[in-house]
Amino acid sequence: MARTVPATHSRVMPYLHYADPDAALEFLARAFGFALRFAHRDETGLVRHAQIGVGDTSFMLGPAREEFRSAAAASLPALHASVWCYVDDLDAHHERARAAGATILRPPADQPYGVRSYDALDGEGQEWYFAEVLDERAIAPGAKPAKKRARKTSSRKPVKRRKATKKKPARSRR
Repeated sequence: MARTVPATHSRVMPYLHYADPDAALEFLARAFGFALRFAHRDETGLVRHAQIGVGDTSFMLGPAREEFRSAAAASLPALHASVWCYVDDLDAHHERARAAGATILRPPADQPYGVRSYDALDGEGQEWYFAEVLDERAIAPGAKPAKKRARKTSSRKPVKRRKATKKKPARSRR
């Protein structure tokens, strides 16, 4: 029997690992506007698993633990992953993140692929990309337009197309 995905979950949810999940939750809320949706804490009160998100999107986070082969972004020798997020007002979002202490890697700029975006690091070095849609057609060129346009009708007669014929391969001379 197929089961549905819980309403508070996305079908695909990144799981991020932090050295200090409690501090990460607080920073992500203050800097990027994410809301805590759920937190499972151990007997000492430390976060062992949490869900956080914005709008209809969620992601999970928890402690970086050697027994789970996980590490916090700041402890790795190179970038391991980034998270892309759409926001409604990119410039206001950028200001909020900057004021909260996010490291801005690339300031807001219009991109040739239809978005205005900026890149930032959170308090533990996780890289985040934030974007605002400028031109939906540039983002998804194969997408159908939102509104159907009336097709022009032509008074010309349709052109008959000839059937394609296979050409025989040329014989080689020896």
